[in-house]
Amino acid sequence: MLDLPCVADYEVKPMILVRLSREDEIAAHKAGLERESRYGSNPKFNGNKGNFHNAVVIHSEAVGAEMAVARYFGIEDFVPTVNTFKNEPDIDLNGLGLEVKQTSHKQGHLIVTDDDRDTDIAVLVVGESPSYYVVGWIPVGVAKRPRFQSSQGGYWISQINLQPIETLKRSKYVTDIHSGV
Repeated sequence: MLDLPCVADYEVKPMILVRLSREDEIAAHKAGLERESRYGSNPKFNGNKGNFHNAVVIHSEAVGAEMAVARYFGIEDFVPTVNTFKNEPDIDLNGLGLEVKQTSHKQGHLIVTDDDRDTDIAVLVVGESPSYYVVGWIPVGVAKRPRFQSSQGGYWISQINLQPIETLKRSKYVTDIHSGV
């Protein structure tokens, strides 16, 4: 279900609320469990997610955020990826790859890593299941500019530097795909 945009307490950028159903939460948790069960072989995740149960929650929240973005864009047949290790986008929006980034912090940053594909669009989602807020977007290649590089690793993009999510559908990235550019 999509609700009317709300305004964050600290800025005027609208956030789009998407609420997951109980069935959606269960599907997200199952996918989160499947991801974490397989990611034991991915060295990127060793040691930085706490114990197995915490890691399942982190993956489940990520899947919930992906489901929220898919729902926002009207993708009814969304299936979360498992075991792709950044070789595929989280969501295919008519040929445009979306990399969904989730944080529970309402004022949180979109964080991109060197593993993220430069050709994708990163989308920030804040909140926790079942209530996710779709905030905004930035091309991954733009997000990897030195000005966003963090001393903590990766690239941290504040919400003020994101394009409003409602502008993505009419952006040049989408129109270029449809025109074959």
